[in-house]
Amino acid sequence: MQMQTVTRAAEPDFGPVEIYNVLAEVSNLPRWAPVFADAIELVDDTRYRVTKNGEWFNIGRSGTTVRAVLSTKSNEEDNRMRFLVKVSFPVEAGNAAIKKDGLKVIQRILEEQKPEAAYFIADGGKRTGILIVNLADASEIPGFAEPWFLALNASIEATPAMVPDDLRKAGPAIEQAVKNYG
Repeated sequence: MQMQTVTRAAEPDFGPVEIYNVLAEVSNLPRWAPVFADAIELVDDTRYRVTKNGEWFNIGRSGTTVRAVLSTKSNEEDNRMRFLVKVSFPVEAGNAAIKKDGLKVIQRILEEQKPEAAYFIADGGKRTGILIVNLADASEIPGFAEPWFLALNASIEATPAMVPDDLRKAGPAIEQAVKNYG
């Protein structure tokens, strides 16, 4: 049976804070990202187990979904830079990919790129992926972006992102900037 994807947009009756509270609560992950997770369970005081199609992986327990996803950085990646990458592609390109191979092209790209996390949403009427990736250098961005451009006519936005430890390390530089320019 071929998987079917339906994308819809809705105007909520509540504000951004309420939406964030739902998205930030780790236990809600299967509700708002069913393509990513069928179930989530607390394993112990430090981690959750996320299950999808009978397979599972663990994420750190750090209070919110966003922090849990970002806390999966391994020690060997300490010298790499984390980016939040937004990959948006027109509905027509998504429909063509679905009709051609059931979105296998997306699966193939994700398998090659191995993002730390991947979420899929509708944004501005387009199919959109929000990916967390670690890159050693900005020169890696074109190699990351080209498969999305070529396969799905996608647009890409790459934004450097920090976890709390990164922000802590940046503290002295921020303090110096305040002294010099504040």
